[in-house]
Amino acid sequence: MLEQKKVEQKRIGGEDTKEEFQELKEIDTRRHILHEAMIGSVNTVMREFNKQGKNDAWMREISSEGRAGYARFALLTFYQIYSKVK
Repeated sequence: MLEQKKVEQKRIGGEDTKEEFQELKEIDTRRHILHEAMIGSVNTVMREFNKQGKNDAWMREISSEGRAGYARFALLTFYQIYSKVK
């Protein structure tokens, strides 16, 4: 995100280069792949919970909110891990 913001500011000022555009494109591709993998993982766990008869209501709430719900879940999970590691 910081890289995207930096390139965006350069683009507004007319200072962006083709190299920076390519770098930003690669960063966005990696971000997209990770995002799709996380969504797939949450859906897989939700299906497994359902198969085993476990309460998956909290996960259904995440998926029902769409991409925003998955993003919130990822950010809250990261925060929980970060606070314990710190």
